[in-house]
Parts: sequence; structure tokens; C-alpha cells
Amino acid sequence: EESVQFLVQIGAFSDETKARTRQMDLAAKGFTSFVESSGGVSRVRMGPFASRVEAESMIARLRGASFDGVVTTR
Repeated sequence: EESVQFLVQIGAFSDETKARTRQMDLAAKGFTSFVESSGGVSRVRMGPFASRVEAESMIARLRGASFDGVVTTR
């Protein structure tokens, strides 16, 4: 059985260009993220993280850089 992976989702966009722009904004502040597209939605995400605690720690760092995110799993 595969273990749960925790991700941080920073945004979900119907326009992939907007998702890529958010990804570049994050990179400019030193955050590594990726864009996952499915069903017409492009999600900007970070991770995976080994635990929910690690993911929530990243959200705290993001908030310090004026971004926000939510913990999700895969």
C-alpha cells in the first residue's frame, strides 16, 4: 500500500497561463512548485511532504511571503 503524500495547493486556475504566472511568482520568492493539470483545472502545488506537519509548516512560510495554501493529499 502506498503511503499518503501531503501536498500544499497554492491555487487552482481554469487558465493554465495564470497557474504558470503564480508558479513564477513563487519561484521569485524562492519556492519550488509544480503545475498539475486535469479536467480543465491547473493546480499550483508544492511537495510532496512526509507529513501534514511539514506541509503546514510550508503554509506558514508561504504566508510570510504573502501567499496562501491548503494541505491536500494524493
